[in-house]
Amino acid sequence: MEKEKRIHPVTRVSVESSNIHSVGHCPDCDGIYIAFKKGDGFGTLYHYPKAGKELFDKLSAAESKGKFFAANMRKLAAKQLADYDG
Repeated sequence: MEKEKRIHPVTRVSVESSNIHSVGHCPDCDGIYIAFKKGDGFGTLYHYPKAGKELFDKLSAAESKGKFFAANMRKLAAKQLADYDG
């Protein structure tokens, strides 16, 4: 997976999940940003371009964010972001 510098500053919200630290949606690119957990904090940030607000809303509402991600987003094209402030 290729790494790229942050393109859009997006506000992410922390979620209750054993795998996902925080999620955010960018209305400019219609992408979803997901920061995965590493230990007690955040780990790697991924950008899912053009994943859409509808998918973001479903992820946010899912009882299990990790299971939703595995079933609906894992195979989507994603870019790992290198420069990221947490």
